[in-house]
Amino acid sequence: MKSSIKQTLMVIALMFVSNFLLAAQGLQVSKSPGDSVTIAWSFTVASEAQIDGFALQSSALVDGPYTDVKTVLKTARSTTAVVGSTPVFYTILSYKTGTPRQESVRSNPVAVAIVLPPPVGLGAN
Repeated sequence: MKSSIKQTLMVIALMFVSNFLLAAQGLQVSKSPGDSVTIAWSFTVASEAQIDGFALQSSALVDGPYTDVKTVLKTARSTTAVVGSTPVFYTILSYKTGTPRQESVRSNPVAVAIVLPPPVGLGAN
């Protein structure tokens, strides 16, 4: 009896592990030309077979809600996004297509805003 319970628990544990998607890590943002930024992350190459791609998500609030900005290939480790002067939080997750879509945990959010230079030529005469 104990042996069958132990085997059942092992099967349940294996099912849970097989449905777990590895999360992207080390999200970094750097300024690109114009009003865009490059968003980069790391991911284990050996885990690419388990996912269909990455979803870049954004929110005006650090705690969300987050919505997809774009999806990128599972071999990608960076993408670009256009930003304005209002801070936006970006996060990345890995996903597996299906109904419903399986998603990894989100990366830590990174705040992004482009600081505009002060206007020129508007001084008093």
